[in-house]
Amino acid sequence: MKVILLCAGYGTRLRPLTENTPKPLLPVAGRPIIEYLLDDLYSSLDIEEVVLVANHRFYQHFLRWQEEKSYPGLVVLDDGSTTNEDRLGAIGDLKFALDSREISGEVLVAGGDNIWEDSLKGFVEFARSRSAIGLGVYDIGSLEKAKSFGVVELGGGGRVIGFEEKPDHPKSSLIGMCLYFFPEGKISKVYDYWADESRPRDAIGNFLKFLVETDEVVGYVFKGRWFDIGSLEAYEEANDYFTKRRGR
Repeated sequence: MKVILLCAGYGTRLRPLTENTPKPLLPVAGRPIIEYLLDDLYSSLDIEEVVLVANHRFYQHFLRWQEEKSYPGLVVLDDGSTTNEDRLGAIGDLKFALDSREISGEVLVAGGDNIWEDSLKGFVEFARSRSAIGLGVYDIGSLEKAKSFGVVELGGGGRVIGFEEKPDHPKSSLIGMCLYFFPEGKISKVYDYWADESRPRDAIGNFLKFLVETDEVVGYVFKGRWFDIGSLEAYEEANDYFTKRRGR
């Protein structure tokens, strides 16, 4: 299986912390955010290659970090963007990775600013058992909080039967994570989406909506804590949580 990590954002909502450090390399309990994900990947799954997509501004930061680590098969790509205004967007970076490395077969896609406690193994095994595109799902426990995320409706067998981006009136507190599993042959859906130039290139929720409308997507509900580190508040919460957990 190959993995694509989307790490080319500029972390504008976390400034000044991200002025000189890419968000995935910010420390949480003394370790870069991205290492929580990578450690889980390498310990629980059979990984052939991990492709980390960075922007040009922070590309060298990731290379310096990589030199000090021992993650076999990890490749860092520079998507060429230099500011938040000229970024390729999540779907653009996903296509860039596919084109650059000619990626096929089973593919796991994840955002580099997420930390979760549950192992990815259960998620991948669930999606494989259904021969369907897998989506990581989390119960945020509040309809009010769900308004800030993409809200998922699950039907029988975990099939995703509905998705709505940041709704005013959420139908559930289940939200989609930036975590996808594509079975053999399904990663080509990226090109199907890209073929229509009118479709948005940035928020990956737009791509998820397309997947739900055109293919079978199953949602796997993660039970442990999950942190989407998109704000200073979320970053501080994650740092406090993992610092306390490490001290137990």
